[in-house]
Amino acid sequence: MINWISDALDARFVVFGATERVDNGFVRLSSQLVDTGSKEWPVYTALVNLGPLDSGESLEPVDPFGPLPEITTSFSGETVQRAGVNGTTIPSCTYMPNPPYSDGARKLKLNGTVTAEAVINSEGKLESIRTVRGMPGGLNETTIAAMRTWRCHPALKDEKPVPALVPFTVTFRLY
Repeated sequence: MINWISDALDARFVVFGATERVDNGFVRLSSQLVDTGSKEWPVYTALVNLGPLDSGESLEPVDPFGPLPEITTSFSGETVQRAGVNGTTIPSCTYMPNPPYSDGARKLKLNGTVTAEAVINSEGKLESIRTVRGMPGGLNETTIAAMRTWRCHPALKDEKPVPALVPFTVTFRLY
């Protein structure tokens, strides 16, 4: 997995680690730096005890990105509606082939979901496709590529087709 991460990021060094609470509220940070550019793959380890954290502080990982900016117009300049809100119907998709597993995801035996969103334009084609919460191993890319082929009936507002922003969840499972 380290080799895959290094290749995917085009990086020579990979750092990974973990935190855990220990006695008296102290936190132990253990990390390893792997030199994937060397044939021997030397590993450098560090173990640090951090001062006590306030009881309300979390050690849970956080998403590296903030919320995505809102999509307000389609490629053709029409105002994007929220599907199912203010009299806008929910589009229905008629052609939705599943995205394939990437070789990297298959090697890592990844299971999980990619959450994406897209504007279904007034012609029923998806545009402004983006990953909201993704997965490694190339699954975000295969999801977006598959979504580009999907076709839908557009949302309607006042009985006219309108572009609408729609969330999608794509599940990947290796059996």
